[in-house]
Amino acid sequence: MFPKTFFFLDAFLTTILLYANFTGLLQDIDLVVAIIAKLVTIFLTCVMLYKHKIHARQAITFIQSIFK
Repeated sequence: MFPKTFFFLDAFLTTILLYANFTGLLQDIDLVVAIIAKLVTIFLTCVMLYKHKIHARQAITFIQSIFK
């Protein structure tokens, strides 16, 4: 089964980045590093979806089931 912890980790990191960005804690170079980290996360998500042969509709249904 597709690991739920990956999605929670991604959401947690996104929340931290948004908080740091809005409060001014991130400098310009830190923001670039954060954006690169998020792109790597998106890439790893795509690899995981491909590895488990989960189609887009199944992934969307699974993500929706997390938040119910």
